[in-house]
Amino acid sequence: MTANEYNERRVMAGDLPQSVLEWAERFGGVSRYQGAMMLDVDGKLGPQTQRSIERKVAENWQPLTMIDLSHHNREPAWPELVRSGAAGLILKATEGATYTDPTFRARHAAAVAAGLPVGAYHFATGAPVADQVAHFTAVIDSVAAGGLLPVLDLESYPDERDALAFAHEFVDAMAERGGCVLYTYLSFWSGRLNHGPLPAVPLWIARYNGALYDGAAGERLRDQYADQIKGWQTTYQGGAWPGCGGRVDVNLLTADGIAPFRAPRDHVVTDRYWVAESPLDASSVDIYAIDPDQRAENPAAVATVNIRRALRFATEAEAQAWCESNPAPRFSPSLYEDREVTQ
Repeated sequence: MTANEYNERRVMAGDLPQSVLEWAERFGGVSRYQGAMMLDVDGKLGPQTQRSIERKVAENWQPLTMIDLSHHNREPAWPELVRSGAAGLILKATEGATYTDPTFRARHAAAVAAGLPVGAYHFATGAPVADQVAHFTAVIDSVAAGGLLPVLDLESYPDERDALAFAHEFVDAMAERGGCVLYTYLSFWSGRLNHGPLPAVPLWIARYNGALYDGAAGERLRDQYADQIKGWQTTYQGGAWPGCGGRVDVNLLTADGIAPFRAPRDHVVTDRYWVAESPLDASSVDIYAIDPDQRAENPAAVATVNIRRALRFATEAEAQAWCESNPAPRFSPSLYEDREVTQ
């Protein structure tokens, strides 16, 4: 009996939900799932594989994968990796304040050339935060934009120091550059990061046994951060994935897919000016004092919600003077920038 026949018979007998088989097929097939999750690979969706998938479905994980690589992994076969349907790739870039992964720049360039969304991660050590941020950003600035946010990998830290404070300081520094993702283990979060709130960034959590939210620690993690958790590293150097030439880390994504990992697009400021602005209502919709030359449709208009029709001032002082001489409705000076996307 072929694997397909076996799976179809289990569905027909009512032993295997059709939805579980469809989930596996969207992953790339039963055999691919078994290889990625370190199960016996025979293509048959038997009870063990079924339970493994059902636990992921119960936590709303999708058959969407992201791969992460470092110098510990073999060189990928890029065309095969792209064809595999992986949603993205995260490469180790740096560690501490001085180390750079020797494979990072070449692999990053290859991934960009192949059209695969790619990002970089920094492995944290006990070195000063500023030194680590400076080293990480210098390295990632030396390569082309890959489309994904940088990642802080925080899975160890000197016992006598506050790992949570380090996380906040590092993330705050990266916020000035568009943000980052925080990666950590469930056990490290529970033991070293659980005495206060985590930074408000996308979370990528590693746990290799069972379901992510199993047990007391998993339940606490879910209750506090389910909305922030966007990735789950399910295997460590054990999963098989097309194009990777060996065992790799395999990560599942939520229904949001790769979107939470995407970097904001770069912009260039093309014009900067001051406007007279006022909140319109509690929903934070803003109105602006209208340029008299923009009143053709309504000569009596004093305000507009269209920034393109706003009265513009070269300086804050000019905007402030206008606001003081026009008290109703109440406007305040506000700096506005026109931006163009550059990537």
